[in-house]
Amino acid sequence: MAILGKNIFVFWNDGGTQHLVAGTRANEITSHADKIEIASATQQDWQEFIAGRKSWSFTVSFLLLNESQMQDLIKVGNIFTIQIKGATAGVLLEGSAMLTDEKHSMADGTLANGTFSFTGTGALTIPVSQ
Repeated sequence: MAILGKNIFVFWNDGGTQHLVAGTRANEITSHADKIEIASATQQDWQEFIAGRKSWSFTVSFLLLNESQMQDLIKVGNIFTIQIKGATAGVLLEGSAMLTDEKHSMADGTLANGTFSFTGTGALTIPVSQ
């Protein structure tokens, strides 16, 4: 069965308290591996690569549910423990990430919304209990 986006939740640990990113509309998670070019003894016409260092990042779009969420703007640069959970599967992935960007959009006549962008500061892992 296909996984629905509404069944994936992102939590951040802020000062020892676990918070669901309230009103999440969209989550985009990216992992990346650098590529390192290597020389080949058997052919010189085509590039060959090996995997290098890995990184991960994600962006969360959300609805601003209350005015106190405006204070999240000053949390940019902080590092948070992130957990990505399924509706029934528990914690699927976890890691530490820096809040690198936050944007709030508040146009007249529309719902106020925002975007968090995080960059992983270490490995994105599957919890040991899984």
